[in-house]
Amino acid sequence: MSVPRVPRPLADVVVAWSLAAAIGGGLVGGVDVLLSWGALVQFGPSLLTRTGTLLYVAALYSLVFAVAGALLGCAGSLLLRFTDLRALSRGLAARRREALSRGPEHAIGPVAHAMAAALALPIALAVGFRVVSPWLATRNHMGLIVAVAMAAAVAAVLVGVILSLVIARALRPLLAALATRPLAGRALSRPGAWFYAAALVLLALAAVALSATWSVAQHLPVRRFAVVVAIVIAAFACRDLGARLSRALAGKRFATGAASVAIAVLLIAAIMLWTGSIPAVQKGASAYTGLAGPLANGIRKLIDLDRDGFSPVLSGGDCDDFDASVNVRASDRPGDGIDQNCIGGDPQLSKPRAPSFAELPESVPRPLSVVLVTIDTLRADHLGAYGYSRNTSPRIDQVAASGTIFENAWAHAPSTRYSMPAILTGRYPLSAFYDTTVRGWPGLQKRGDNLAVLLKAGGRFTGAVLNYWYFDRERSMDRGFDDYDNRNRSLHRSIRGEGPAKTKGSSSKEQTDKAIEFVRKHQQEPFFLWVHYYDPHYEYEKHPDIENFGDGPIDLYDNEIRYTDLHIGRLIDELARSGLDESTAIVITGDHGEGFGEHGVDLHGYHLYAAQTKVPLIIKVPGLAASRPTTPVGHIDILPTIANLVGASPTPTMQGRSLLPAMLGGPAADQDGWVFQQLSFENDNEMRAAASKQCHVVFNVSPQTSWELYRIDEDPLEERDIIGTSGPCADAQDRLARWYDHSEIPDGAATALVEQRPTDALGLQIGEAARLLQVEAPTRARAGELIQLTYTVEARRAIPDHWKVFVHFRGPRGAFFTDDHSPPWRPSWWKPGQVIRYTRHVRIPPSSRQGAYQVWTGMFRGDRRLPLTPGSKQVPIQGDAARVATIQVER
Repeated sequence: MSVPRVPRPLADVVVAWSLAAAIGGGLVGGVDVLLSWGALVQFGPSLLTRTGTLLYVAALYSLVFAVAGALLGCAGSLLLRFTDLRALSRGLAARRREALSRGPEHAIGPVAHAMAAALALPIALAVGFRVVSPWLATRNHMGLIVAVAMAAAVAAVLVGVILSLVIARALRPLLAALATRPLAGRALSRPGAWFYAAALVLLALAAVALSATWSVAQHLPVRRFAVVVAIVIAAFACRDLGARLSRALAGKRFATGAASVAIAVLLIAAIMLWTGSIPAVQKGASAYTGLAGPLANGIRKLIDLDRDGFSPVLSGGDCDDFDASVNVRASDRPGDGIDQNCIGGDPQLSKPRAPSFAELPESVPRPLSVVLVTIDTLRADHLGAYGYSRNTSPRIDQVAASGTIFENAWAHAPSTRYSMPAILTGRYPLSAFYDTTVRGWPGLQKRGDNLAVLLKAGGRFTGAVLNYWYFDRERSMDRGFDDYDNRNRSLHRSIRGEGPAKTKGSSSKEQTDKAIEFVRKHQQEPFFLWVHYYDPHYEYEKHPDIENFGDGPIDLYDNEIRYTDLHIGRLIDELARSGLDESTAIVITGDHGEGFGEHGVDLHGYHLYAAQTKVPLIIKVPGLAASRPTTPVGHIDILPTIANLVGASPTPTMQGRSLLPAMLGGPAADQDGWVFQQLSFENDNEMRAAASKQCHVVFNVSPQTSWELYRIDEDPLEERDIIGTSGPCADAQDRLARWYDHSEIPDGAATALVEQRPTDALGLQIGEAARLLQVEAPTRARAGELIQLTYTVEARRAIPDHWKVFVHFRGPRGAFFTDDHSPPWRPSWWKPGQVIRYTRHVRIPPSSRQGAYQVWTGMFRGDRRLPLTPGSKQVPIQGDAARVATIQVER
């Protein structure tokens, strides 16, 4: 008869804490789901689906925190075994027993010190941060910042320790008096009383901090931290139960105990994997619980067999976990028979449709001036012209009544940083020509066309009246503007440490004052004026000189819209007073929307739901009748439409279409179609979406891959996900998948591969990746002219797509502009012997000095360049840049 194996003390502790954390995690996971039980209807109205979500989250939390509990238990045991902590803890325990023998009021020392430390240390650190952070914000030397921050933290801790000793001394008499009461005495004399007391103090401090900063804190992932705290407290509360279960297992045969633990772990893991593979469960858990999304992402990365960052586990985005070149974020090489990105099949190359403009009616005055009004954070459904019941927009409604109201207008992204480039350049947010060398949000490169460049080329005086730090000149959004005024940015104060989500201040009156001044100054000539209104952006403020809608967030938001509308009305009145309304087109749109708790989302920036992206678009053109087209339209259509209205020609960089045919009525006005959306932000968060008149489909690309579908004609608030059902939206997922594949293929890829090599080749060797065979460029050009540069490259081997081509134009007296770009046939697609030929359209800046401009090129990645080796033709090389052409610029 075998003797049961007695586990070592270390195993006892590890198992006990693992069980305690598993029980605590499971309980908190269940509560976390129940708190969002009603909201889960969005992804699955059935009780079965929501029950599956509860089981999934409970199992997920239980399994993950069981591992965490085991690791912490192991670490604690090792510390006790190999340090003096065991002796210290025994000494403290002996002192506690001795004190208890004299009465519970004599054993409150640890509780007093724990409470005092929990109160004093956070306060000292917070004060230290407030004192030091303004100084650190003005410094750029990272070493100095780290050193000062560390010194400040140490000083704050020392002050906190001293303060805690003083507070503990003051708390002792109060706690001693409390301990004389039977119930309180038993609670204060429990072994873990110090922990619970400290936790209560920390929770009270957190509640005070949240209350003081709730206007911002409510938009932060507070729930995530609350869940972690709740699990820690629950695990500590379950430690006795965990210890009893551990002892019960230790009393069994080793094989029996090990089998019991293994069966429990496998059962929990099976529940997690089974329920987590259900898309509706995964979407609901990620959207409406505190930790399910991040924990699932962590598990996917752990079980990522090919180490490409993706896994098929828990509805991940990898359709082949044994091939690192295949995942939802992979570059899908067209025509190779492999669906590298797991959606839409293998894309096929197709030539882009050439943009075309409609014939401008004779009734439209010439020359036509243009006023573009962009309003930050403006939802379409909060304007009277779009059916809102409140009187928020009487003056905008007045413009809409005599103009064209596009009922289904969408922003392509939910933030200013992406929407404004789309409006200004007519390109999708992720296809705009960004300058990422700018600190913070990227700017625009000085290439391609924008509204100001096009309208200035047509003889208009161009001006902008702006009011936000994003529009500072360093981002080159001033290109093409004769008068660019962003001084009113000072009227909106950023709140330190809270990023772009919150600002204070008002500027609508001041913006209109400047706009009226511009109109009066240039009323005798055709002009283009862009005015941006910022007031509807959070934080919302009341304005006493207009109607009071109430004090809730939506009330204050509506108040901001009404205030903005009031001052837009002043600009409209000025155009009418001066008679310019008969020769001026007015375009009004919002850059994005705003969330008020729909889908658990407030504000904007991180989702593509209609609340954040459905915006107004109103265009009033003298000589055109009022209309209300239902065809879906987007921000990228604004530039082609304005260009069409002023008689300009379409350019190759335009990705939108002219809306003039829809404005003129006929079939184009109510033709269905799709507006596509893109969102990309930190930590590989990628989303894509598409909207038609009836449907809005959302593809959550990464880090969690899932699809959502809404019948927006019947469900405008998008409260019921109908993905996988039949009906008019059944093909929406396929439409978006095909567009996503196509959008990932660079412009010009369809015509980039050629058979013939140039006879007179440069043969310039670019590292081991390629040979530059030819650069065709004009010898002469005028300032402001759009020129063509054609490159011919022979591939030698594939390299990562991070490598790009730099093209620097160096002119007289330091004149400089660039056309850095990625080749349309991506470097990761290159095969030995392929000949790649493509053309770039570059506009010589209108302000360029007259003289010779040298064209220098090469390949770079960050601050690295591939080495260049001369070929059969000798070309000047400096710093791994080759001079390949010279252009004489004339004015």
